[in-house]
Amino acid sequence: MRSFFILGCVCILLAHHARAADSIKLPAIKDNSIVLVDGEWSENAGQKARIRIKANQHIVAMAFDMKAVQGKLVKKATLVCLQGEQQISGVTISTIATPWDENRSNGLTSGAAGIDDWGYPGARFPAVIGGNGHTLICHVPSVLRDGSYYWEISPDIVHAMAIGIAHGIAIHEDDAEVGRNPTIFSREQSGKQPFLLVEFDDATASEPKPKPPTELHVASSTSTSATLTLQSAQGFAYEVLVDGQRLGQHNVPLVSKNAGQTIYLRDLPASIKGDQAHKIQLVTLNRRGERSEPVEISSKILESLPIEKPTLSIWPARTPAIANLGVIPLSDKYDIAGKAISDLPSDYRTHNSLYDGQVVHLKAAAGEVVGCQVLLRGKGQVSIKAKLDDAKFRVDLYQALYVPANGRRIPDPLVKLPKAIQLSSDADEDIVIDFFVPFDTSPGFHKGSLTISDGRVVPIELQVLPFALPKTVTFACEMNGYGLPDHVDDYFALQQVAYDHRVHANILHYSHNTAAAGSRKSNLDMRLRSGKRMDNKRYDDIQPNATTAYWNDFAEAFGPLLDGSLFENGHRGPISPPGFYLTFHESWPLN
Repeated sequence: MRSFFILGCVCILLAHHARAADSIKLPAIKDNSIVLVDGEWSENAGQKARIRIKANQHIVAMAFDMKAVQGKLVKKATLVCLQGEQQISGVTISTIATPWDENRSNGLTSGAAGIDDWGYPGARFPAVIGGNGHTLICHVPSVLRDGSYYWEISPDIVHAMAIGIAHGIAIHEDDAEVGRNPTIFSREQSGKQPFLLVEFDDATASEPKPKPPTELHVASSTSTSATLTLQSAQGFAYEVLVDGQRLGQHNVPLVSKNAGQTIYLRDLPASIKGDQAHKIQLVTLNRRGERSEPVEISSKILESLPIEKPTLSIWPARTPAIANLGVIPLSDKYDIAGKAISDLPSDYRTHNSLYDGQVVHLKAAAGEVVGCQVLLRGKGQVSIKAKLDDAKFRVDLYQALYVPANGRRIPDPLVKLPKAIQLSSDADEDIVIDFFVPFDTSPGFHKGSLTISDGRVVPIELQVLPFALPKTVTFACEMNGYGLPDHVDDYFALQQVAYDHRVHANILHYSHNTAAAGSRKSNLDMRLRSGKRMDNKRYDDIQPNATTAYWNDFAEAFGPLLDGSLFENGHRGPISPPGFYLTFHESWPLN
């Protein structure tokens, strides 16, 4: 019986030893709190006993001794950090794509020798973490045990560090409140250092051998970059060398099995020239760090191609030009005294791509809005009219108001053209005309005229091209603004102007200066068409776990925009906008 007892104890001890051998600690070898706050971007927190993890303002960079992981498969990994001040409810942990130096890194630079900023000129720390630059990412709730945080992270984050495609991890607090200063103890604090607790898969766990990619091709070359396309095979990550020098990992995606992939060849050393071929070598790695056979191609990478510019023909000047009248493209400006804002030819007012001194020549697709500026001088009050021979064409006329700018007065805001305007012999009046081409217009030429009541008449010739624009825009050209107007009618008018010109007026409903984190202010207080003001207080009053809220005023104010009915009778019909700002501050409902 005694021998059975001893044998049982030995078996228990062996089993315990085997489990302990499967879990090891990887000590932190460098850490730093990277500060992303105005005035503090260049600060370094390396060598400090405690380092701060704070919302979007302090993100911790940390790296570990990975020798014990190399060649192994990780089953589970947990980051263990001793709690300092305050409490952290959860973090986002990602890999870092760029090498960095603990004592020289900050928000602006990695501090590593031979590396610009954080991997390329102008790159800041967020560019190479948090899912940017092909980094891996996971979101982790905090488990606080015996005064330490236990954050379980993705095993592939550990694999990436072990095989050298990642250079540590970034730890980003999930909470957005900046009125606290949570910290953890750093590796410099004896007995309280952070570490990775790693459990390995069984030694027999399978990991497919890596296979090299095929069909490598360099394309889309410019003077600074190119794209390398390939057909992937099997593996976890790529290592890319250009003339033997490692391509920054922020340009290199992980392997997507049996798929076409693109690698950007950019942020290259100065030795890479555009007038010669360079050797590009790729190796595929698996999670154990096993390497495929390398594949190579030789190709020119950088190439400066001439920029394709649209051809712009200038109409031959016709004399005599109509007196005291110029017509110019919408993109050009003259101040009120008639001096060009930019460098324009001396006869440009009467001799350009739209006007030859006697006839206005316009060109547009069906569905397009095309326009011009008319610069007028004269004496007395006049009225102005513009029309085309086809009554289906909508024509809008505006007066450009002159505003002070750097000692001059230049045309800027447009208001509806009054019935009559006062002309001067030594100052311009700027009239803007918009022609709305119907979507069903057949190609060809349409005649029209601009008539000034003092007797001047300018013929207009509009050529409609043999194609139509889509009614829904294919590119969301977003025009941002802050703060709603006093009345919903003004808001609708603003949206109508944007809609007519195929842009998107997206108005943020609060100011960043007045809606600090926790204020829960949305500034939805326009006066509605019913006469009452929006009940902003009632709209904001959403209690925790609520399943309903007060949306009546919101629906009345924004419903016609969001469903497109505001534009029912507009040029493009009932088209909804491509986006709409959420009405709550991004920290809502946190305090």
